[in-house]
Amino acid sequence: MSVDGMEETLGRKINKIHMVGGGIKDSMVCQFTANASGRTVIAGPVEATSTGNAVMQLIALGKLKDITEARRIIKNSFPVKVYEPQDGADWAAAYEKFKKLAKMS
Repeated sequence: MSVDGMEETLGRKINKIHMVGGGIKDSMVCQFTANASGRTVIAGPVEATSTGNAVMQLIALGKLKDITEARRIIKNSFPVKVYEPQDGADWAAAYEKFKKLAKMS
């Protein structure tokens, strides 16, 4: 799993996964990501690309102070949905099965 690899590289635990963009409209994808990873998923905003573009332009124009201010505005302007992992034992067993199959190919 890529999150495991990232944790190994960073030398620390990743407790939350932030998902943005149109894919987060599919609640099953978000929930399955939480289930498969065993981590909380924070989904939103949907229009992350255009929002990021807009705030960077506002920073360049001097309308926003910096990226910290931009992040605060985004956080307070768009809803997010939180997905908690479910059925951990079932997902862990499926992952172990997947890893064994992946080694065979």
